[in-house]
Amino acid sequence: MRELRLSDVQKLQIKALMRQAREKIRPQCELVRTEREKLRELMEVDQPDPNAIREQTRQLAGYEAELNVVRAEERKKIEAVLTPEQWQCWRSIQEERCARLKEWRLGRDCKWGKK
Repeated sequence: MRELRLSDVQKLQIKALMRQAREKIRPQCELVRTEREKLRELMEVDQPDPNAIREQTRQLAGYEAELNVVRAEERKKIEAVLTPEQWQCWRSIQEERCARLKEWRLGRDCKWGKK
């Protein structure tokens, strides 16, 4: 975050926005986690029910969509606090984080192992 060179006012504003975003997103994240666990359980039984899996997948997709909408709304609030240059820097930082996360995820073995 130092790369952004935020003013003291911006720091306070972004800190408040991030706190509000966490409070708003946390329940939705918990719901998504719970629904993913339900889907995993449906898939791991001896006789998986395709209809139940499809229905649970639809439910999960709806919750994930809502979570993504909230994240996008919160991101726009942060953008409004930053200058255009700071916003570009913020985006670069986020892209780097996403790339590292993607690399990490690809490097992990799947639960069922690699073929």
